[in-house]
Amino acid sequence: MAILAGSAGWLLALALAVFFQGDLAAAGLGWWPACAAIGLGLGLVGLGWVQFRRR
Repeated sequence: MAILAGSAGWLLALALAVFFQGDLAAAGLGWWPACAAIGLGLGLVGLGWVQFRRR
């Protein structure tokens, strides 16, 4: 459940980072969308791993 909540948080962060991408890039924080995408990807891998280990 914690991995699912964390993945949802990264999804929200990714959506906000993409929405504000221009402002983030202007502030020198253009790497934030990539960081959120990687966090979401790792969360989904972790969710899959937990489901695999439960079998």
